[in-house]
Amino acid sequence: EIIDTLLGGHTGMTAAYLIAGDGPTLVETGAQTSAPTLIAALHALGIGSDELHRIVLTHIHLDHCGGVGDLAQAFPRARIVVHRRGARHLAEPARLLESSFAVYGDLASLYGGLTPVPADRIDAVEEGAQIDLGGGRRLSVMDAPGHARHQMALVDSLSGMVFTGDALGV
Repeated sequence: EIIDTLLGGHTGMTAAYLIAGDGPTLVETGAQTSAPTLIAALHALGIGSDELHRIVLTHIHLDHCGGVGDLAQAFPRARIVVHRRGARHLAEPARLLESSFAVYGDLASLYGGLTPVPADRIDAVEEGAQIDLGGGRRLSVMDAPGHARHQMALVDSLSGMVFTGDALGV
């Protein structure tokens, strides 16, 4: 299920993806400013606060991960899966935010910030990892550096769909 995260109130800019199944999984969160929209959409799709199993991030740029801390609070059982090179920035986002705000400049308010994620809820993965979604379904992790050195792509074993983040362009 594709969920438009309505970045800055605009449609078609950023999206999150809900993979239903034994353990519902969310790929991407969008920006922190999109978190209320995404939380409401998940609830409307029948995902209760204790039902989201994991949130997987393709990389840690704010338009893809800024809402992760807010989503982690709203869905307290969800594990957060991210490339090992980006994991520390979710628990301690000060450096990430500083560099992001320097890049975004006047557009920083469009993205918001990033609420820290408790380190004990973060699962750091790398090339070759298999993220078990239950029922024999999994996401295979592939390193996809270029846009970001911690960028990863995910291949869904059931549908064959590939979640590329920004590995193929914006």
